[in-house]
Amino acid sequence: MKLFYTLLLSLICITAAFSATYPANVQNVLQKAGQNRPELEKVLKHYRNDSLKFKAVCFLIGNMDIHVARTYYWADSLNNKVPFDELGYPDYETAVKSFNAMSAKTKLHPVQVKVPDVECMTAKYLIRNIDQAFKLWQKPWAQNLTFEQFCEYLLPYRIATESMQDWRLKYDSVFCNLSDRYTALSLKQAVTKFNNNLAGWFFNSGELERLPEIFSGPLNLLFRKQGACPNMVLVTAYMLRSQGIPCAIDFTPAWATSTGAHYWDVSFNEVGDELPFDGAVQGPNQFIMKREPSKVLRMTYSRQPESLAMQFPDETIPDNFLRLTNYTDVTHNYWKVFDLKARLFPKYLKRKISLVSVFNGFSWRPVFWGRNKAGYSIYQEMSCGVVYLPLVMQDHKTMPAGYPVLLQSDGSCLELRINKQKRISIRIDEKVDYLKYRQGKKYTLFYWDDQWKKMETKMIDEGKFLAFDHVPSNTLYLLVPEYSQHKERPFTVDASSGGMSWW
Repeated sequence: MKLFYTLLLSLICITAAFSATYPANVQNVLQKAGQNRPELEKVLKHYRNDSLKFKAVCFLIGNMDIHVARTYYWADSLNNKVPFDELGYPDYETAVKSFNAMSAKTKLHPVQVKVPDVECMTAKYLIRNIDQAFKLWQKPWAQNLTFEQFCEYLLPYRIATESMQDWRLKYDSVFCNLSDRYTALSLKQAVTKFNNNLAGWFFNSGELERLPEIFSGPLNLLFRKQGACPNMVLVTAYMLRSQGIPCAIDFTPAWATSTGAHYWDVSFNEVGDELPFDGAVQGPNQFIMKREPSKVLRMTYSRQPESLAMQFPDETIPDNFLRLTNYTDVTHNYWKVFDLKARLFPKYLKRKISLVSVFNGFSWRPVFWGRNKAGYSIYQEMSCGVVYLPLVMQDHKTMPAGYPVLLQSDGSCLELRINKQKRISIRIDEKVDYLKYRQGKKYTLFYWDDQWKKMETKMIDEGKFLAFDHVPSNTLYLLVPEYSQHKERPFTVDASSGGMSWW
């Protein structure tokens, strides 16, 4: 019995000693894993004699606690879960018909769920993923990757918040024949070929997509053969990674001079040059940033120390992408940028940070943040040619924290501080791509004064312009038709010349 306890004590000591060699972030994740901790420890022990793979698994596990799958299940009117797995059908069309038949019998609705990776990761899945990724690192298109690039853009088992599925072997079986044909091509040529092939059969469902999650599971995407913008770039990234081509996803959370957002892919050639392209649409040679992005951010697997959520608590951050920690700012790769300096209202001078927003979809959408100092907030590397509005979080809502500021092409900041004493007349003519009048329709002019305030409503009887008098100067204006779809753009007026600029 004494020998038994001696051996047990030795085993405990060995285990404790090995655990003590884990990096601090890995130990932290192991504690968060709870009952699933043994699965993660199996992977660490599996690679303890392979220093590079051990370093890779520490990278994955050390950042695993920030990753979740945002998925859903279907429920009936009584909120009872209704089993339905589209992957169990021979094709997507049959799955949709079956689902529609179920829906005809009882009204179904999606129930969103969040599944943390640390609670469901298995050792078998993670080991297989790591071994397959290391094999891909030896392929010609990946050989020049640094270990850090490999960890971010080839190694990870997931990319965004999609369902966690065993995707590598399936994607390899679908695309390996193409890979054999493209082996002699440069990485840029290969990316173009792969992407053109995908564009030939993957359908852009756009506004037709009504599924509750933004990012679908990688196997679901192959099965459906369709998806909106976020899923088009996701299936592209999985395709390329499965063939040993490093790939990341870049996105602008909101266009700065238009409505909506956008996602696209970016790969890295043999000498490290970035190759942005629209996944499942067209190749790197055809990618053009046609309008001003509010910000361009790159999804990473690892947490980034400079992200807002790494430095401040969630209650000070809007409930959007800014609460994530795994993105890095790459706006300067795509647009001319300058630091934006915005004066804050006196009541917000003691705040440590503020947010910066753009007008998109008829509201001011927060897209980045800045530190406050000496009555101003500095927002780093913002796109020029854009009107921004400072915001702060108060009572779980965003509130205007300063006047709108125009960041001009030379980097100068023009504060649009409303002048109610100096009134001007505004003539608004039709403008291509911005405004076309409809006879017999009403149009309302608004001006910005900490909120949109109504100036006057007029009707188009004839002609192609509207005129408004006694309008406050030096601010933003918005002309809204009675048939608005909330895509209108704000404009400024030069008080001396009367010239208008749309933003």
